[in-house]
Amino acid sequence: KQWYQRRVAITAGLVVIVVYCFCSTGGSGGVNSGRLKNLVVFELQNVGWGDMGAYVGWQQETPHLDSLVRSADSTILYGLYSETSKSASQAAFLTGRLPASWGFYSSNDAERTELHEDSSFVLPSTLPTLAKQLSSHSSKLIGRWYLGQRPEANPLNSGFNSFLGYVSDRSYEHDDLRYPNPGIYRDKHIFSRFYETYSGELMNKENRTSTLPSMFLREGCDFIEGATADRAGGTEGENGAPFYLHLTIDALSHPCYRSKRYVNVSRDTRSTDFSDALIETDHLIGGIIDQLRIRGADNNTVIAIFSGSTAEAALFNGGSNSPFSGSAGDTTEGGVRVPGIVVIPGRGKKEPYRSHQTLTLYDLHHTLASLVGAPSPHGGECTSPEGGVSVPKSELSGQGGQKEDCIFTGIDLSDKVLGRADTDQWEHRVVPIYRGRTLMAIREGRYKIHRFALANFVPGQHLGPLTAFSLRNVTEFPMLFDVVTDPSERFYVGDGFGSSSERYTLTMPQMSAAITRVLVAVDNSATGGLLNECDVIYREWSPPGCTQTGMCLPPPPSHLTMCTVPPYVG
Repeated sequence: KQWYQRRVAITAGLVVIVVYCFCSTGGSGGVNSGRLKNLVVFELQNVGWGDMGAYVGWQQETPHLDSLVRSADSTILYGLYSETSKSASQAAFLTGRLPASWGFYSSNDAERTELHEDSSFVLPSTLPTLAKQLSSHSSKLIGRWYLGQRPEANPLNSGFNSFLGYVSDRSYEHDDLRYPNPGIYRDKHIFSRFYETYSGELMNKENRTSTLPSMFLREGCDFIEGATADRAGGTEGENGAPFYLHLTIDALSHPCYRSKRYVNVSRDTRSTDFSDALIETDHLIGGIIDQLRIRGADNNTVIAIFSGSTAEAALFNGGSNSPFSGSAGDTTEGGVRVPGIVVIPGRGKKEPYRSHQTLTLYDLHHTLASLVGAPSPHGGECTSPEGGVSVPKSELSGQGGQKEDCIFTGIDLSDKVLGRADTDQWEHRVVPIYRGRTLMAIREGRYKIHRFALANFVPGQHLGPLTAFSLRNVTEFPMLFDVVTDPSERFYVGDGFGSSSERYTLTMPQMSAAITRVLVAVDNSATGGLLNECDVIYREWSPPGCTQTGMCLPPPPSHLTMCTVPPYVG
């Protein structure tokens, strides 16, 4: 009897322990509901899979990121897709919508979505942004703003509380006659020009060094310290407003830059300006995460790290998109498949999770918002690009039965990011790949189909019809690839012709139907693009604050015109 009573007592104790552990990790209903409040986003540029040790084992230039992904709280995203330009990627992530669906393209140059230095573009105030969605958070953007250089386009007008960074390409062509020296801004006011001295040498174009990385690191750490300063007592985040810190780092874009002390730091690896800048970027990320730990905010802060564009593999001084083919701006996997890492404290797993769910940057928007307690305002329903108008959900026929898909509105995929295996609702998420207003390709499940081809030439790579220096229409016999088996897109399913492959013949009806649904859902034929108008007066001649700093430049006469492609755009 005594043995039986002891056994009952031990069993009851184990049940209590199990129940307590289940509750402390959120069970099946959430990740410590209400505990995750803060969000830190690192938006890199021109970083490919082949640049991060998390994706390719031979790289050793990102020790902080590699250490981060070994944490049990980390999820590595293997199916994350960007847009085909940095501007479009930032627009997709911040608005939570496919850019082509709300006019982020040019009617003049249908396959371009880069913003020109004299563009009239201002992000429409009717569009939601992540900063607006997290309006209860103290928010700051640090680094490059890709969505307009006019004062009206300032990040503070899109929901951010503060800003430190720049809004134009750091082109070397500035002469203060045709192209003004790009400005550095605090909030809405300029306080320095790019190629002038401010607290040391801000940018040296001869040796490609800059003090910007250390400035951004210091600013990010100061923001976290200020956001956590008045939360006395208890765990950080239980008192006061939560925070949202967004860092956009373009030091890895051509021409790369790094601090003086990081020059030739990569001599034992690739020994290029890019690899120097990559090592410094990794240290910057590590410094921000260390500050979270110091301030006690690491246990309730979701961290997202992703690249808004793939590596510029066509350049010697660029990164690597291995194992994919292509370069930044292409519609091959090497032009749109980007690395992504999400760290979710208390995820309740024993090891990192490797997610193969296909998702877009506008999906990532809604996923992160949901994780920090700000679920999608449309509740998972598809809405029109203007918001508020319901449209029918489209259905996809996939291997697992009928699937639902919101074509142009981001989806909350937090269950997938958390690694829950009991849901496959979005297993066959359709990923439309646009250049401007042109639907170039789509990915659904393991297949990807190209309707048009336009690609950079990457030395050592030639992809047949995909390597096209001018737009090539292949809609009559679209090029089909199995990007699970063949991620480098070297082997056509059926050689691109329907009569030579049973798999091509069987797969094409499903893919063609998906293309039709995308074209119907994203019908931009009757609307003009928002990237049409350019005027030289929109450049940074006399931005707010220039009078106080003596940095005003005389503007040239106004000349409103349709935008044309400049010699170099980011």
